Amino acid sequence: MLKKITLKAFVLILISINYGHSQTPVDLGFATLVWEDDFDFHDSSKWIIINDCDHKDNHQVYRSSNVNFSGGSMKINLRNEQVNYLDTNISFNSWACGGIHDTIYNYTSGWVESTNIHSFNYGYIEATIRFPNNFYAAPGFWCWKNDGQAQYSNDSEIDIVESVADGLHTSYSTSVYSTNIHTNASGAYPSYPELPRYVEITKPNFSFSDWHTYGLEKSQDRVVWYLDHKVVRVLYNHQMIDPERIIFNLMIKSLSNLPTTINETLQIDNFRCYEVDYECQNNGVICGSLFPSNNVFSTLNVGNNICSNTVNIGSQVVLKAQNNITLNNNFFCPIGGELFLLTGGCH
Repeated sequence: MLKKITLKAFVLILISINYGHSQTPVDLGFATLVWEDDFDFHDSSKWIIINDCDHKDNHQVYRSSNVNFSGGSMKINLRNEQVNYLDTNISFNSWACGGIHDTIYNYTSGWVESTNIHSFNYGYIEATIRFPNNFYAAPGFWCWKNDGQAQYSNDSEIDIVESVADGLHTSYSTSVYSTNIHTNASGAYPSYPELPRYVEITKPNFSFSDWHTYGLEKSQDRVVWYLDHKVVRVLYNHQMIDPERIIFNLMIKSLSNLPTTINETLQIDNFRCYEVDYECQNNGVICGSLFPSNNVFSTLNVGNNICSNTVNIGSQVVLKAQNNITLNNNFFCPIGGELFLLTGGCH
């Protein structure tokens, strides 16, 4: 039996440490669709296909010829193809990708990023993606500050899903991917307070060579990563302030043990961008184990000292409130039951 407990805002308590049952703001009804693309064709008002850049001395050069739209998906190809440049004096296509740093490249690939007007700051985005299954083909779905974003900028970057970092694993596996954030953490912005920034995601029976939906929710106080509409990581106090372009790319990860012929494809089936409004309902009272499934309250009082509330063995209960949740006397969560108490931001 639990005595009276009050949980204050911005506290996350899990009486079973498991994010797998959480849902996106779209599933919970807090999201409004702003724009989307099913990639039946190239919509130049939404996406820029980058041509002639290598992104900080990468091994490949990104060329527009490696991006195409067919079968209801956008496809980015990585291949062995020699490209020669007479010089490196080529104008930048984007701040994120950069320019040309060499005259000969033996590999080419594709890079696509959203236009400034379709950048992302606070809200929720998701894309359904299938990655190639080879150790040397490193995919990316990430965000970096808008072109021309200088004032109040801290070079914000969010890696939604990327290949694991080089040197951290002795064998290649499609069952793990990485998440990360970067800022310049300089000037008026203090050093990043919460570590680690880099976190790898591993889920049972997961392979990124299958179709999966990868999502990101960003608010002023936290960043939440989703895999197939379930939370896999939460990070608070991110200190990122920039509106960001959405980027898809595919790169050569290593030059060791490469096959003679390379022809890999990153496929993106759809993309969605949402505004999120965590408008809370009124104060709530639960009595008699009639637990709400998706309601979010301003405050929540469970039991009210006049009745018993029990989480059934084998069941999972999620209670959500913006300010606080109070568990009064006669509240039971036996071994075998799961109780999630989520406060802060109506989520």
